[in-house]
Amino acid sequence: MLLTIVSLGAVGIAALGRWEPARRLVTGERSGDQPHRAELPPGQADSPSAGVPDRPGILAGQDIERRTYDLVNDYRVSIGLPALEYSEALAAIARQHSRAMATGRSSFSHAGAPIRMRAAQDIIRLKTFAENIAFNNAPVHRAPRRALNGWLGSENHRKTIEGEFDLTGVGSARGEGGFIYLTQLFVDRP
Repeated sequence: MLLTIVSLGAVGIAALGRWEPARRLVTGERSGDQPHRAELPPGQADSPSAGVPDRPGILAGQDIERRTYDLVNDYRVSIGLPALEYSEALAAIARQHSRAMATGRSSFSHAGAPIRMRAAQDIIRLKTFAENIAFNNAPVHRAPRRALNGWLGSENHRKTIEGEFDLTGVGSARGEGGFIYLTQLFVDRP
């Protein structure tokens, strides 16, 4: 069985690749795209979230994860795509990667994406897997919007959000200097 990984990052880092058990071909580029503001239906402005612990590596809060999920779905629906179903199992995998980046155990990158894909395969039957990552030091209640704006401002990241996926999970963690790290995993099931 051939599985496709579309592994896309944020903040100017993008990679697109196909993973096969025997080999992996990855191409990458630096995105010069300028972010643009996501247009949402009236009344969908950011609302303040609950406080987030200041210690690095502590989960940034399921409110941030849920808001990111809601914003991505609002965007998808606004352009005529179906909303994604939420998977707490995918969120747990995404959360581990966000924590690793926030604590410095992993660089801000897609290192380990094939491992995350295999972890997802252990619990979900899938045919396509993708990942968007972001970090920013916006106030907690604005961090999800800032991440979405960055993703939509990059052609490759926007393609992931607009892709043929039906399941997603978002994980977050706070790092040094108040930076919030987000990982969103996307899956298309057979």
